[in-house]
Amino acid sequence: MRWIVAAVLLFAGALVATGSSSSPVAAADATSSYVPINPTRLVDTRSGTAVQANVARDFQITGAAVPASATAVVLNVTATGSTGNGFLQVFPTGQATQGSSSTLNLDFAGQTIPNAAFAPLGSGGKVSVFSTFTTHVLIDVFGYFVPAATATSGRLVSLTPTRIMDTRSGLGWTPPTTPPPTTPPNPGDSKNCSDFATYAEAKAWFDTYFPFYGDIAGLDADGDGIPCQSLPGAPKLTAQNLVDGGTTISLQVAGRGGVPSSGASAVVMNVTVAGPTAAGFVQVAPSPVSKGAFSNLNPEPGRTIANLVVVPLGVGGKVDLYAELYSPGTLDLLADVVGYFTDNTAADSTTGLFVPITPTRALDTRQPAPQPEVASGATVDVSTAAVAPGASAIAGNLTSTGGGPGGFLQLAATPVNPGASSSLNTSYEGQTIANAVVSPVAAGGAAQVYSFGSTHILLDVTGWFTGGEALVEITIADFAFVGAQQVPAGGRVVVTNTDPASHTWTAVDGSFDSGTLAQGDSFEFTFDEPGTFEYFCKLHPSMTGTITVTG
Repeated sequence: MRWIVAAVLLFAGALVATGSSSSPVAAADATSSYVPINPTRLVDTRSGTAVQANVARDFQITGAAVPASATAVVLNVTATGSTGNGFLQVFPTGQATQGSSSTLNLDFAGQTIPNAAFAPLGSGGKVSVFSTFTTHVLIDVFGYFVPAATATSGRLVSLTPTRIMDTRSGLGWTPPTTPPPTTPPNPGDSKNCSDFATYAEAKAWFDTYFPFYGDIAGLDADGDGIPCQSLPGAPKLTAQNLVDGGTTISLQVAGRGGVPSSGASAVVMNVTVAGPTAAGFVQVAPSPVSKGAFSNLNPEPGRTIANLVVVPLGVGGKVDLYAELYSPGTLDLLADVVGYFTDNTAADSTTGLFVPITPTRALDTRQPAPQPEVASGATVDVSTAAVAPGASAIAGNLTSTGGGPGGFLQLAATPVNPGASSSLNTSYEGQTIANAVVSPVAAGGAAQVYSFGSTHILLDVTGWFTGGEALVEITIADFAFVGAQQVPAGGRVVVTNTDPASHTWTAVDGSFDSGTLAQGDSFEFTFDEPGTFEYFCKLHPSMTGTITVTG
């Protein structure tokens, strides 16, 4: 059925904006800090007139929820009840060209598709919506940016994307069950996969202790909820459909995936709905959630879809994910944390402030036409230096066009770690789908996109975050310390454990010690003086490394 892709690309200009070489309008010193708010619905055209095809319509954003001083906003934009296919573009009123970028894409009439947007505000505090099809539009606001040369709160700390929830494997959430009458004693690291003859035996032992002590024996090396996958009878990870309609998941975010236990006002996550069997909506909100007040995702049967969320942290550093289905059904939920915004306890700094720009296309693998699709398993280099000079991270919109079922794209700072997280997902042959992204970039604005499944890739940048403080990230994966091993004096190191087994990051000379890090936990340390520091894991002493602090 690959011919469908060719048919789609013949009229791709109608599905995805072709872009232009327009230059950003914001100066490098037009920095802003972020103010999170309770999610608020600003626009719902279903109570009036739909946005007409090929006619830009302005919407007032500043007012009751957003002050007149705001330079940009974080929105969730939903197209519903459309009369055809094509693309929808959100841009600052009076400051962009229609068709120079795209925000979301529809392949069929009647689809309901949401997407987040870091949207610069235009004339009079407005955004304009241009659509190639007639559609109703919903706009929810999650926060705004205000001018700031320096700031304590509202500065982005970008992180290497880390999965902190996957209901298919139980990561970050356990389905409601009837607990045993007593807690079993902790067995410690007392079993190896070789101690079991079959997967069923290993799974029974694993399930007995996992709800209380996690993967205490390290039987689930890749954290997918399937211990001892080499044993006879072990399944592959597939959709488990564990989340029923009407379920609220309270997800602990603070202290996991690089987000500190305190000091974060809001978190940036990519949330994915996998394998839904019924239509509905999903909300991501500070705990406790106000059910039905807004939406982030709109699942439809069989369609895996992702959306970026920027959500304030609620009580205890938690966020709630509420799934409402319109008929009996189930789904799975995944969450990858990609960054957080500081609160007012942080130091005053110029690092991590937002610079909104006119939406600008940084990558289009279709151009110059004609070009073959990016092959499955390939990595595409993209430079953002021209539109985001000196950036630590970018915000924008990533699009796949011509993808197939089961595919995904992953955007990250160079070098990308294929498969560690996902930025968007494709569900059917020839699909065009977009998702908002926030991604760190390496020196010189270098980023990469990994493609699982052949497709064309587009990236539009709508803003960037200032650089400054040196940050090195070390990941504990597969019983090894992975990542850069050099940092300048005054630089900060963030160590995140992605293994199911617990570990430590401990200096041989005793100068730092993370304590026990469970899966998803992180530890931060700032090196003030130059030197070479050897470290190891106290729980697994064969795990060692060295970090060099330069002067």
